[in-house]
Amino acid sequence: MAAQAETAGEKPPQFVLFSFDGAGSHEHWQRVLSPVKSVNAHFSGFLSGSYLLTNDQRDQYRDPGHRPGKATIGFGGSDADIRTLVADLNTAVAQPVVGGACAGPSSSTASGSSGCRT
Repeated sequence: MAAQAETAGEKPPQFVLFSFDGAGSHEHWQRVLSPVKSVNAHFSGFLSGSYLLTNDQRDQYRDPGHRPGKATIGFGGSDADIRTLVADLNTAVAQPVVGGACAGPSSSTASGSSGCRT
């Protein structure tokens, strides 16, 4: 939505910020995508990179303060679970009304931006 100057007496537009943690949950995406699309909403979802590793790949992850293969928040499950998650993320990014998807701090670019797509 482009910013526009208000005329005298005109009510300003109303905005609701919708952001959620849990972008690694297929069930959550199923609850969120339909209502977001139906009201032409924008949102941000936060996803840690560990959710893109299968449980069998967990030893590749080095969480600060934990031994290899351990994470406070867990991992993505099976190969099928990861494919489902990637499909959910692709669906969210492909919707023209969706604000975007953002991976966690590990996706930061050299310029310091977060790598988020809006």
